[in-house]
Amino acid sequence: MKTFSWLLRREVWEHRSVYLVPLVFLSLLVLVYSYGLLVHGPTGMVDFHSDHGAMSFSDALEEPQARMAFKLAAGGLPFIVPAILLNAAMLFVWFFYLTDALYADRRDRSVLFWKSLPVNDASAVLSKFVTAMAVIPLFTLAGVLVAATFMTLANTVFAWLIGASAWELIWSQIPMFSAPLTLLYAFAVQSLWYAPLFGWLLLASAWARRVPALWAILPPAAAALLEVAVLRSSNFAELLAVRLTPIVPTAYRDEEMGRVLDRVHYSGEDIDWTQAFGTLIDPQSFLAEPGMWGGLVVAAIFVGAAVWLRRYRDEN
Repeated sequence: MKTFSWLLRREVWEHRSVYLVPLVFLSLLVLVYSYGLLVHGPTGMVDFHSDHGAMSFSDALEEPQARMAFKLAAGGLPFIVPAILLNAAMLFVWFFYLTDALYADRRDRSVLFWKSLPVNDASAVLSKFVTAMAVIPLFTLAGVLVAATFMTLANTVFAWLIGASAWELIWSQIPMFSAPLTLLYAFAVQSLWYAPLFGWLLLASAWARRVPALWAILPPAAAALLEVAVLRSSNFAELLAVRLTPIVPTAYRDEEMGRVLDRVHYSGEDIDWTQAFGTLIDPQSFLAEPGMWGGLVVAAIFVGAAVWLRRYRDEN
């Protein structure tokens, strides 16, 4: 276990994009959000589509509709917006990390050094797979929580400047525990769903003698086109499309979240973000999803093939 933890650290040391890309996106988000608050400061004007047109924030919050909109945004957006942006960044990190993971070892000949150490090939390949499955999502989750904290603190200062109650508008709406747990669940679901894709990218990285990204993309694309040309069907392309989606339908209760939001919209009552996030997840249905378990089997086959290639391929 100690050796494996060092292998995970090695992956982070050698592939700095694992933490640098979330950091860059986090910095951009902070800058853009700060700029927005400065432009639409306490003296700025905003239009909540009420009968009064554009008005200052302090005046707008006297309107029930505007007050409800502000509380909705203050409770959910600090978690939702960073999660969407950093998740998009994570997709690129995953692709380029995995396609380079085993190829880079051969390109710089460091694979020969690592083979001389008492580290077996299975552990070396699994460390890269676990980095994609767990380490990269955890760095991304940390970035989301840092962004959410910053946005909440910035909103608090903004509320003070316009003479509003920060507790009523912001802190009473924050899902302090349910939002981080829901995000952790969402990243775990995404990793499990993407497991066969991770395995395929590692296999392409182990196989390719050059440009592993093309080896990762071209064979599936060619297979999908060949099926369309020969069989006049698109089953493989549809399977890939389902597997590539970042949101697994069976893992969530979208209708429950919809009911919560509809109730807020039509009744005008405050949203309970803790309840909203809590009703969203559906781990039982996800664990009963055959596609998830089948994907893990396929991932194991791909990772096993990558281990075999690393062990027996002649690098001379």
